[in-house]
Amino acid sequence: MRNRWRRVAIIFVSLILFTAAAASIVLIEVSDRVHRMTVLVQAASADAEEIRALAQEPDLATLDAARLEEVGATLRRLQATLGQIQAEEAPFDPLLSFVATRSELGDTARQAGAVRPLLSLSYGVVSASALLADAALPVLSLVDGSTTEQAPNRSLETMLQKARPSIVQAQAMLRSARQERALIDRNTLNGRLARAGSLLDLYDRHEPALAGAIESLDKATDLLPSLLGFDRPKTYLVLGQNNDEFRVTGGFIGSMGTVVVDHARIVQIDYRSSYEFDNPSTPRAVPPEPFERYMAFSEWHMRDANWWADFRSSALEIERMWVKEQGAPIDGIIAADRAVVEELLRFVGPVELPAFGFSVDHTNVWSSAVGRIQALPAGTGPDVSQHEKGRFLAAVMREVLARVEGLPPRERIRLAQRMATRLDEKHALVAFHDPGLAAQARALNWDGAILSSEGDYLYATDTTLSYSEVYQHIRKSLHALLQIDPDSGTYESTLTVSYQNSYGPGVGPAARAVAGGLFYDMSRGIISIVEGYWGNWLRVFIPADAELISVIGLDSEMQTYEEAGRRVVAGYVGLRPGEPRSVTVRYRRGLPAGEMVDRLRLLVQKQPGSTEVPFDIVAETTSGNDLNLIAAGSQEVHAHRLTTSLLRDLRLDIVLPHPYPGKESP
Repeated sequence: MRNRWRRVAIIFVSLILFTAAAASIVLIEVSDRVHRMTVLVQAASADAEEIRALAQEPDLATLDAARLEEVGATLRRLQATLGQIQAEEAPFDPLLSFVATRSELGDTARQAGAVRPLLSLSYGVVSASALLADAALPVLSLVDGSTTEQAPNRSLETMLQKARPSIVQAQAMLRSARQERALIDRNTLNGRLARAGSLLDLYDRHEPALAGAIESLDKATDLLPSLLGFDRPKTYLVLGQNNDEFRVTGGFIGSMGTVVVDHARIVQIDYRSSYEFDNPSTPRAVPPEPFERYMAFSEWHMRDANWWADFRSSALEIERMWVKEQGAPIDGIIAADRAVVEELLRFVGPVELPAFGFSVDHTNVWSSAVGRIQALPAGTGPDVSQHEKGRFLAAVMREVLARVEGLPPRERIRLAQRMATRLDEKHALVAFHDPGLAAQARALNWDGAILSSEGDYLYATDTTLSYSEVYQHIRKSLHALLQIDPDSGTYESTLTVSYQNSYGPGVGPAARAVAGGLFYDMSRGIISIVEGYWGNWLRVFIPADAELISVIGLDSEMQTYEEAGRRVVAGYVGLRPGEPRSVTVRYRRGLPAGEMVDRLRLLVQKQPGSTEVPFDIVAETTSGNDLNLIAAGSQEVHAHRLTTSLLRDLRLDIVLPHPYPGKESP
């Protein structure tokens, strides 16, 4: 018996010693892991700071391949370090998961639950960034000229194709990072995790930019091959729109022509006065009724075919006429006004015009064009004047495009960025056959579409219906009044479109040379002439379900119809020199209903080709209470009134009073 207890005692003591030894081993292992993790975290922090210092310049036009390669190498090193940290942390996951379930531990539990998502989030973001750098580096090397490739345009096609897998992986990593972010409660990242909280704030602030960069590169690799003619040469019809003879898509088409692009190179340019593309052997279409009535058109030409406010519809008609008269298919249409021409000349510098014996730049191109008209014999008709000016501007555009073709790749990127701004401001519009390009143009709001939207909608467009180029002397402004009736759950919207024709005795000889003034005199029923007269076909687009109350100020009978999902109110307005005019459109609609609805949204579209049109809006209730207005993309709250200028489309939120009929009270 004594021997048995002795053996039990020995076994018991042995177990104690083994447990103590095992505990010591575990503690040593834990201590070693914690030490290794500390060293790795310090290394990761150093790399993160280095990346932040290296990536100070996000502008692709100034980022060079050497800097991007340096950033990419640091990102990959940081990615490897984060992977090691995850491996060292993995054994602690069961303990952290257990602590996270102990609600009585408060923030400690929540912090324990945030460790793994924080590490996964960091790894995913860094991995996505590294993949983005890997995808962009070969393309940027071509742009810099640091590649040894002999055919850079064709190499660009190859590089874009090779970049696709990295971009797809980067998108997947970023999606995974977003899922991890959703698991983290920012409020618990304090104390020892305070630095992690500040880094999480940095992620929240910059994640949209990273996602946007990946999305942009994704779209570029997907769409540029088609746009730049890597699959086959692409032919684009380019329209030069004259803002001074204003039309609904930006201006009268005074010049036009085709540009052929093959593997990112312009290989052919045929750009002339729009009158030179008339084909007398083809029958003419019947023009829209306002052209017949107010400009005595007996036939319809391509130069006047941009009739519809939705540019895509106008582009279809222009292409139909082009194919019918020229017999040549096209892949898309690009329309640009004088702001684009000036931007191009500002970028490429003065261009020589051998056929005219002098050079022009962005400061004198329009005065030089007017000079061509001033040199014409007295009594020259408007068609001849337009043709001569179009011939001159066509020569300018041919030389400009030739200069653009000779720009280094990096300069082309800088120019593309400037053109993107002009597209945002609707000084240029595009329409493509390729479904992917068309969808991207729609997503970027570059296709001149009549936009669909929830809530209220206003769009006032002008179309010159007189033989005159005086729109630069027309001062236009818009004033909107929204009166909300909480009792009936409706609101009334009143839009006043005001004009002032400032053409008068003080204008110089250049303005008089192009002013014109032939117009349809409604009182006499004949074509008459008054220098500086402006005839306008005003179209006001409002919601399709609007109940029209009144229209005041038109010279003609009001027309109303539906177009592109909107109700249109249209009519003629004529302004003699020095004359002010205004047209007021008033309508009623129901307020949006729903338990979560607390605001009325308003979209105001800017007409292509226009500059800074003053816009003023007042919002109030029928009881006289002021309402708050908030412009999209801004945190500023405007009480009762907002005064601005339409440089781009404007989206507003009008905060509603509650409760009102149709909305359930909380």
